[in-house]
Amino acid sequence: MEDEEENIRVSEVQFSDENVPLEENGESSFCADGKCVSENGRSGGERLEKAGRFLMTMQYVCGVNQNKLDTVIKETEILVDFVYNDIVEKFSNLGFLKPGCGTNSVKQEVCAVFDGLRSKWYQDKYLKESLQVIQPRCVSIDAKFLKKGESQKRKVAIMEKNFFYIPVLEVLEKLVKHPDFEVITQRKCSPDADVLDCYTKGNLFKNNPFFVLHPDALRLLLYYDDAEFCKDLSSRAGGSQKLGCLYLTLDNIDPLYRGNLDTIWLLGFVNSHFVKEHGLGVVLERVRADVEELEEGVVLNDKETFGTMIGISGDNLGAHEAGGFKCGFTANCPCRTCEMKLSDLRVGATLSTTLLRTPERYNMQVEELNSAKTMKERQQKSTEYGIDEACALNGLSHFHAVHGLPPHPMHDLLEGSLLRGVKHIVKHCVVDCSLVSLDWLNSAMEDMDYGYR
Repeated sequence: MEDEEENIRVSEVQFSDENVPLEENGESSFCADGKCVSENGRSGGERLEKAGRFLMTMQYVCGVNQNKLDTVIKETEILVDFVYNDIVEKFSNLGFLKPGCGTNSVKQEVCAVFDGLRSKWYQDKYLKESLQVIQPRCVSIDAKFLKKGESQKRKVAIMEKNFFYIPVLEVLEKLVKHPDFEVITQRKCSPDADVLDCYTKGNLFKNNPFFVLHPDALRLLLYYDDAEFCKDLSSRAGGSQKLGCLYLTLDNIDPLYRGNLDTIWLLGFVNSHFVKEHGLGVVLERVRADVEELEEGVVLNDKETFGTMIGISGDNLGAHEAGGFKCGFTANCPCRTCEMKLSDLRVGATLSTTLLRTPERYNMQVEELNSAKTMKERQQKSTEYGIDEACALNGLSHFHAVHGLPPHPMHDLLEGSLLRGVKHIVKHCVVDCSLVSLDWLNSAMEDMDYGYR
């Protein structure tokens, strides 16, 4: 009688979220006879997904390197094994499990948390196949032979110059499939036509035949800048670890969300020395090939989608590298917006609209550079025009470097003219006119509520 009551009590206990019989929820469990009920995929595919996301969080969010990640895997499996044994022991003491009920098969399944993820090769395979993570492409720029060693029998090695690139179309395909894509791309512009608060109100959009035909097309924005990946105190500017990074965002996204890191995607990175030697065009050529397909129309998320490039943002150095302009800023025409002479810029001459660069003059000057018969003649023309080479993205049907390299507010205003203007205003108010004292100004700055205290 006691055995019958015990069997009834044990058979009623199911290891499920809802604590309902197995036939209703289909989840795997084990009962008094030690038999493991068939799975519904949760212990296989779902376990692998949860474990994969755990490892991704540890590596890419918490910054755990590969060596430490291997230790995390080992210690986590030891912990799971301990917890499992503790649970089985407590259930046995409560009479829910008979001694020797044969839970070894279940233990092997439960404790093998990271099966298929224990090595870097398996982890990369899982990211690519299961989570559909976009893999960067390694693109060769150039290669040369180098001799290593000082002896007569020096070994010859190949030094490759590469950059890594993430295809634009693959990034966009992941983006348009996101359930919130339509929400964040519903821009709310001011109804006042005189308020130029979005690109679609400007003449570049209204006069572009591509947007006349496809007003809802994707508007791609690039950002390029250098980043130093060494410790600031142990590395000089321009060191060998300095990388040029290319980012992508969409002008279709509402400004409320466009500054979020989730809406800014890395497209590629390249050693800055390679850019100085070969130009940024080697990277932008890959971007142009993808955008050309997008201009013709591609199927994304079962819908034909169009798009084109509208601009490349960055500091002055990055914008000049992207547009093919000279980066030393000592050319006779050092500005990418106008052709004012350097001597006139230094004395603060007034800009005339006749000096603004135009696509026609830009193309003509590039043709003169390419038709130069000697390197000396080309260098002279390059210094005169302030152009080194044609922008690689000029090959697109609806983009040109003259109109596609807008000023960057942070570099040009907050770190440029605005800072100098504020200094002159403070000097005028405190020193020249004595309108306020320096102590009052410092006190007002300390008491100012900047909105983030």
